Amino acid sequence: MYDSERCSADRLEPSQPMSSQINPLLHMKPPATLIGSTLTVLPVVDSTQNVAREAALRGQPEGLAVVAGQQTAGKGRLGREWWSPAEGGLYVSLLLRPRITPDRLGWLTMVVSLGTAEAIEAVCGVSP
Repeated sequence: MYDSERCSADRLEPSQPMSSQINPLLHMKPPATLIGSTLTVLPVVDSTQNVAREAALRGQPEGLAVVAGQQTAGKGRLGREWWSPAEGGLYVSLLLRPRITPDRLGWLTMVVSLGTAEAIEAVCGVSP
């Protein structure tokens, strides 16, 4: 179970990198049945998406969450690139095998992003 005292808003330090403050929470076993059922935490990676894709090709079941503190070649939707400074963020890719039509896949990123923001607020009391 999550310990909300460990990530309460008054414990987070704005002057410290967010990824290092959230790191202890990543090692707590979440009450998940799918997302995060397998967790890979890497300090630096070329792209969390590449790690997730390679795992999918090896037959990893859905639910894998790949988390990194820095990406050296991260890409977003439509192949857009961005800069990922060391300890400047928290980068996550999920391995999902959704059973929805391709025309609805575009909504998946937005729904997961909203759910993530709501979870951070509920567990940590911090509005992203």
